[in-house]
Amino acid sequence: MEFKTPRYLKEYECVCGEKWNDVWDCECNDHCPECNKEIEPQSSQVISVMYCPECGNHDNDGHNSEHDPCVCCGSETEWKIFNGSHEAYDLFAEKNFPKDRK
Repeated sequence: MEFKTPRYLKEYECVCGEKWNDVWDCECNDHCPECNKEIEPQSSQVISVMYCPECGNHDNDGHNSEHDPCVCCGSETEWKIFNGSHEAYDLFAEKNFPKDRK
């Protein structure tokens, strides 16, 4: 399945002792599956990055939708998803988009 927004792997631990992981498309809290208490994530890591296929600009904060124009080149081409961290994306972009990127 290809997601159309960046994805974050979150790790949660509740005061009741329950631990779980979940994938979200934003930085957010979750509810404990055991006691339903709202819990902030203990950790969060990017597992996919949205990018402009025209210039390679990537959406650092996850606020773009797949149809927003690129802030770097103005392209209205649909954003693409790179499955991996920002660091892995930077290596991919260096090879595929050698011109200056934001």
